[in-house]
Amino acid sequence: RNTEDNQSVKKQIMKKSFLIFALLLSMATVFAQTPEQDLYRTLRNAGLESLQNRKYADALRQLEGAQGIVNSDEIHRDIKRVNDSINAAFNRAKNTFYTKGDVAKQRAIVMFSELQGVRIESLAYIGESYYFMGNTILAREYFEKGIAQKDALSAYWYASMLRKIEFKNSTSRRIVLYKMATSFTGVNDSIGIEYERLNINDSAYYWYGKSNSAYSKYNRACLLLNPANASVMAGVSDNPIKLLEDVATDPSNDKIIRAQAAYYLGMLYRYNSRVKDDKNNTIGWQWIERAANLGHSTAKSILRDKNLYEK
Repeated sequence: RNTEDNQSVKKQIMKKSFLIFALLLSMATVFAQTPEQDLYRTLRNAGLESLQNRKYADALRQLEGAQGIVNSDEIHRDIKRVNDSINAAFNRAKNTFYTKGDVAKQRAIVMFSELQGVRIESLAYIGESYYFMGNTILAREYFEKGIAQKDALSAYWYASMLRKIEFKNSTSRRIVLYKMATSFTGVNDSIGIEYERLNINDSAYYWYGKSNSAYSKYNRACLLLNPANASVMAGVSDNPIKLLEDVATDPSNDKIIRAQAAYYLGMLYRYNSRVKDDKNNTIGWQWIERAANLGHSTAKSILRDKNLYEK
């Protein structure tokens, strides 16, 4: 009887030993790392550490390298976390940039410097910060870096800076820069102005025509009404009077440009009149009165002395 009991105990011990061995073997298989898995883990850990240190470009490069080895759910979450952190940091930097004062601009430079490898516009903000602080040399340097990477905001702000500090000598350069930034509001008008400065009025008219602003309509009308442009404007179908009327009567337009268009119309109609009481003359005074009501100082002066003008 004892012999049978001993054999039973031995069998149970052997069975348990086998189970323990199988479990240990299974765990070893699970936790064994191939060289690729080791590299994946190393890159992922490095990426997370870089994110913690706000080295965003390094973090993305390391995590994307890990993704190339094992395209796992956890690496997708890690990369999303980095991108979310970049967006949040960029918004904080912009808020700091738009805060008044040199101290805020200096802080913005530091914040955008951490982002310049992952958000190209950061170069424009750094350049503009230096410009606000009066350092046009460093501003130019960062704008040029952005332009080299096809950044439209760098081109736009660089052109705006040149317009202020080198107005007479940078017209052609500003045209090139503005053409890189046509997605920004008002840039087509700015290109038209620059071509007008160069007296290339057909090009000016073309760029004004790409804009639908009141300013562009007014300038197109002025170009068409200038006799010196008759040859280059041949075949243009726009009616300058209609353009000016659209500008003067649209209540959504700025009062200043509305007043200027109304005044121009008034003078056109008056000087086209044959006698002082004909239809054109009456229409002309109506437009001048409209300009005066919109605040045009010369129109107000003419209305005060209307009797003199009618003699």
